[in-house]
Amino acid sequence: MSDPRIEELMVKVVDGLATPAEEQELMTHVAEHPEQAVELDAHRGLKALTDGWVERLHLDQVEDQFTSAPVARAELWVGTTLTVLGLSILFGWGLVAVVVDPTAPVAVRAGLGALGAGAFVLLFSVLRWHLATRKHDRYTKVIR
Repeated sequence: MSDPRIEELMVKVVDGLATPAEEQELMTHVAEHPEQAVELDAHRGLKALTDGWVERLHLDQVEDQFTSAPVARAELWVGTTLTVLGLSILFGWGLVAVVVDPTAPVAVRAGLGALGAGAFVLLFSVLRWHLATRKHDRYTKVIR
């Protein structure tokens, strides 16, 4: 496109800043030059993309403000601690009950043993992965 006026009109129309007369002028020009419709669609696509970025940045800012608040961090810590504690008590009590009870079925004993071993392996794997990657994370200095 070589006409600066048409470029200006396209930007105004896509941004929603054009007057009805300017919008009509652009639509008339696009009707006379159909190849300009492709460029107008490209402008609209770019506008949609940048609007999405702005929305994502705004949502990231809201999330960062929420998660960095002391109350939110405390909620997360208390909730996680209570959940792990509750599961540990239930699992430990169940394990003791199965070991003490000689009439417990073998399937229950094996199931609890497999559950305990699997949970330990997964916990160990997550801790090992975290320790191995924390020094090599390229994105630790990225500020959202």
